[in-house]
Amino acid sequence: MTIQSTGHKRALLIALAGAAALTALLPARARVQDGWRLADLPPLTEPAGFVHPKLDGGLNRIYGHYLGRGLSGAKSYLARQKTIDSQGDLVRAVAVARTDAAANAPGLVTRLKADIMRVGGRVETSHRELVQCLIPIGALAAVAEIPGLARLRLPLRPRPLDVTSEGVAKTGANAWQALSPYRVSNEVKVGILDLGFKGYLSLKSAGELPSNVTTRSFRADGLIEGPDSWDDVTRVHGAACAEVVHDMAPGAKLYLVNFNTDVEHHNAVEWLVDEAGVDVISYSVGWTNAGDGRGTGPI
Repeated sequence: MTIQSTGHKRALLIALAGAAALTALLPARARVQDGWRLADLPPLTEPAGFVHPKLDGGLNRIYGHYLGRGLSGAKSYLARQKTIDSQGDLVRAVAVARTDAAANAPGLVTRLKADIMRVGGRVETSHRELVQCLIPIGALAAVAEIPGLARLRLPLRPRPLDVTSEGVAKTGANAWQALSPYRVSNEVKVGILDLGFKGYLSLKSAGELPSNVTTRSFRADGLIEGPDSWDDVTRVHGAACAEVVHDMAPGAKLYLVNFNTDVEHHNAVEWLVDEAGVDVISYSVGWTNAGDGRGTGPI
């Protein structure tokens, strides 16, 4: 090869000089001499990526940390993730059973639960093909290999929406409350489906909630007020919503029901409709991670 112009020669010399200078600045162990060896490469700052087609991105990252840094490294990573639930060596996940024709045999979900427990997992609750469970970090890949499993993912989590109270006078509800033709003789049941009801007992004592409210928690830990680790805004959200409903419809019987994941949410809705028999459900939470917002998502 011949270089026809002086300009091209000058550009080539500058490029070679720059490459030589850059090589001189690299750590000695990373320089390429007579070929390279794996040991010559600088240490990785993050564990090598692990990808299993049946694990979602979050669980793949958790298991990747486990492979690269061991159990302590995976738990350290989890401790920095505010939206992932874990208990010791266990991480909360949702196992989705296969629903194709070949796998849709009686007892499929039952067998899936048994297989999860066989590798050390704990089944918390289920809804149709969804099984909410706690899985040992080191067993995530093993669970992903269960034949009846379609995929394993982190639970979907809602967030509370804003609450605006003192709305009776502004909406004119007080005038409607005084009109007897618009009052019904039979009891109206209203379900308040939310995340936490901290302070609801104090509101009952103060007369801000009716004395005969019914409470039911579908959380795996059964905490109707939500866990102490949550901020107060989230924990009192349901109680605030219930107070608004009671202001607007003081004669209604209220059912305070909370949940934390999409699976628990499905079970809570079914209980309110099928067992409690509520007429209305007040629902002031939002899902920003469940579907495209057009009503076709899993919620």
